[in-house]
Amino acid sequence: MGNYIVDLYSIMSTKSELVTPYSVFHLVCFALVIAFSIFLCVFFRNCSDRTMRILLFVAWVAMVLLEILDQFVDGTSVLEDGTLFFDYQWYRFPFQLCSTALWITPFIILIPEGVVRDGLIGYMTLFSFFGGLAVMFYPADVFTSYIVTNVHTMVHHGLQVALGVFFISHERHKYNLRYFVGGTVTFLCLVGIACVLNEVAHEIFLAYGQDDTFNMFYFSPYHDCTLPVLSEIYKMVPYPAFMLIYCGGFIFIAFIIYFVASLINHITDRVRHKEKYV
Repeated sequence: MGNYIVDLYSIMSTKSELVTPYSVFHLVCFALVIAFSIFLCVFFRNCSDRTMRILLFVAWVAMVLLEILDQFVDGTSVLEDGTLFFDYQWYRFPFQLCSTALWITPFIILIPEGVVRDGLIGYMTLFSFFGGLAVMFYPADVFTSYIVTNVHTMVHHGLQVALGVFFISHERHKYNLRYFVGGTVTFLCLVGIACVLNEVAHEIFLAYGQDDTFNMFYFSPYHDCTLPVLSEIYKMVPYPAFMLIYCGGFIFIAFIIYFVASLINHITDRVRHKEKYV
């Protein structure tokens, strides 16, 4: 009998040619995300709260499983004697803006309806949605030669987009400013957690003499920001000013998304109302 962990690694570490942005793979994935978003809005926009929780659970399980497999492959190497060696890559700790869906979704599934849950949904429809959409449009550094990594990044970010669209459609009758405010509060809380994690990790690495990169939300004062546009701002302004620009920029983009979503919902409701009485 073979070692199933080694066999799993052999299968999951399969490589292909390096995928590039706007290649066939990327464009097909983008088309599937659009199709899946439309599917959710057409067939589940009026689904019950219980059905919505089940859909979220299925999506969350898919994200978690692919995250585990991807982290396993990325941190594992084969030694000369054929055994596997796992060295965790701390820069991949799943608490970036896009990874927060892994932490937020279980609360949306489990907690009862109310202001807190609406705020979490607001975060998913605005900030998480934008993070997923940005990667789908500009996947500059997310593709590798590992097939599992490429599948994972497209499924994960694609689900962020599809769930964001679905939430806007499903919550359309009560989608108001409270969702934006609650989403913003959730975002700022997550920013605070990321700040604490960055500081704690930095002190631990110093204490143990390690130089691992730990840069949650890409705004650690100890490592360069690598996000488009923000990476240049990071070099030009003092760190406190950068943090204000960082948070203010994301909140401004979230408000634009909220405004557009609200406008679309309003126009759709008016059209449906007119059709009803024609």
